[in-house]
Amino acid sequence: MRMHIRIRTMLAWSLWLAAFGCCAAGLLVTLAVTRPLTIGVLAEGAAYALAFPLGYATIGLVLSVRRPGNPIGWLYAASGLLWSLVVPLRPWVDWLVRAGRPLPLAAKLGAALGEYAWAPAIALGVTLPFLLVPDGRLRSRRWRVVVVASLAGSALALVGGSLSPAPLTETPMDNPFALAGVAGTIATVVGTVGSVLHTACLPVALVCLVLRFRASRGVERQQLRWVAAGAAGAVAGLLAGTALPQQTVISGVLYSTVLCVPVAVAVAVALVFGVGALGFFALPYTIIVYPLVFLVMPRLWSVAHKHQYVTPADFVRGRYGSPSLSLAVALTGILATMPYIALQLVGASRSCSRAWASVARGRAPWSATCHCSSRSRSWPPTPTRAACAHPR
Repeated sequence: MRMHIRIRTMLAWSLWLAAFGCCAAGLLVTLAVTRPLTIGVLAEGAAYALAFPLGYATIGLVLSVRRPGNPIGWLYAASGLLWSLVVPLRPWVDWLVRAGRPLPLAAKLGAALGEYAWAPAIALGVTLPFLLVPDGRLRSRRWRVVVVASLAGSALALVGGSLSPAPLTETPMDNPFALAGVAGTIATVVGTVGSVLHTACLPVALVCLVLRFRASRGVERQQLRWVAAGAAGAVAGLLAGTALPQQTVISGVLYSTVLCVPVAVAVAVALVFGVGALGFFALPYTIIVYPLVFLVMPRLWSVAHKHQYVTPADFVRGRYGSPSLSLAVALTGILATMPYIALQLVGASRSCSRAWASVARGRAPWSATCHCSSRSRSWPPTPTRAACAHPR
């Protein structure tokens, strides 16, 4: 059993590291080939990477480690990996197209995959989790049809779209794998049928979520309320993003609010109802920090890098020329850090105290059984005092 847990943990971390590696490779390729390289380009790429590949992969990692028996975490991890596969290829393909150079096979695959990989990624990251939330099981066997239809539709959309003679829109170029004649027409029909089937499964999954909410009670109902709150935030962000000018940093940040849904699922499934009120920290922290990082930090970093500022106090003193304000900012940072350090010390103290108490009772700190008799028993011991020499 312990070996199975170790293997599942290694698999969860491997999926996350693969997604992170693709995003890191995408950053390196962007720095190498993108010209002109601006803060807007980097911020847009970072918003996409954190919202889809790393966002879904990280939430999948948390759920897979904390709730390995729940398939929702593994679905999110797989979705994040699919989103990340096109990250290192997209800037390279764009550079080859702008330069008028011939595309090698890897670039052709990256162009086709970047055009249609959204279908299986959404099926794994949105449709199937809506059918399985919060316990990882379907409401009944009848909903298996929706699961099969969603997976089949996404696969048909990917394969049919990749072979369709229609030009690519993500990268303005002809489809390098387009089939001609009757075969191309069949591929177009297959891709269209797959897209319609895949899209039709999304509202059906929402209907399943509503039916589950109406029939839920107690803890399950509270979990589904978290999911509903995340869905409302995602819809609000998407609507606001469509109303603003496209291809901007702000629209990219608003579109990335789709991550509110998996964050709410993670809070409901693995945090609030797994560690208690501490889980409430995750969702508001993400909502507050996410826009701040992408709207303010790129400009702050560029100014600090140009003038060699190391701390926020250095930035304030150089920007406003006020030593007193700089001192106030430095003291505020120190005072704000002290509760965090105190929290770590208290946690370490309690962990060490519990470990020392376990050693004093004659068992290993990580042991969960008492070995005073020939048969292992749970600790604290349930038999009479005569069966165990350890005090209760």
